[in-house]
Amino acid sequence: MFNKIKDLLQNKSYVQNVMIFVPNKSKPTKRNNGYVAKVLVLFRAKIACYGLRGYFARGLKHFFDHKDKYSRDNTKIFIVILVGTILSLMSAFILSIDALEIAKNPGVILNCSINAIINCATVAKSSFAEIFGFPNSFIGLISQPIFITIAIAGLFGVKFPRLFMFYAQIIYTFAFIFAYYLFFIGLFIIQAVCPWCLVVTLSTTVVFFFLTRYNIREDNLYLSKRFAKKAKTFIDKDYDKLVLALMIFSVFAILITKYGTDLFA
Repeated sequence: MFNKIKDLLQNKSYVQNVMIFVPNKSKPTKRNNGYVAKVLVLFRAKIACYGLRGYFARGLKHFFDHKDKYSRDNTKIFIVILVGTILSLMSAFILSIDALEIAKNPGVILNCSINAIINCATVAKSSFAEIFGFPNSFIGLISQPIFITIAIAGLFGVKFPRLFMFYAQIIYTFAFIFAYYLFFIGLFIIQAVCPWCLVVTLSTTVVFFFLTRYNIREDNLYLSKRFAKKAKTFIDKDYDKLVLALMIFSVFAILITKYGTDLFA
């Protein structure tokens, strides 16, 4: 590969061909002109070696395949957080639209009202849908963009202050608890399941576990040395992922146990 690039760089006609791509809007200095030319030569040489698709594929592979294990894991963590928070934001947006529709027309039939059990309208019309005096989904519309920003910044290598991430952990812990509070309210009091609410519950669960994993590794939780060491050992062995999988499985197991075939009636 490198021999091929070297040969291309030594080919005068190839370099001259590349020079036509150098912008000429203003009179460039010899130094800048040469620098741009070298960059373009190197880029075109890589394209010649791999092809356009192969070049970007290698770049994408490098993005995920860091030599450092923790850097590689952090990339995956922030991708999961990004996907989870986007799903939560989309669900919150849909639930907010449904809340406004119900406010205009209490008898409206929502698209996610499938049967007596899987019924968004039943959940949205209950008093628990507005615990703080406004639709619960509005909380997601406000909070999720913050964590989307954190995830995107994390993917680009930004490391936030320890105290900031500690508060972020506290906020998302409350969101995690609140999501399951509403889940069990719907399960045992309202006696109905809202599909979009379930998406929020599951995505919040995933984001909570991965955010906690990151904060434990980065010592952002102000834990004692002894407890921090145990917590790091726990996540290094991926026991947290096992707990996460068991929680998600438990959610579906509880739903099936509670409602059985009525879910699909």
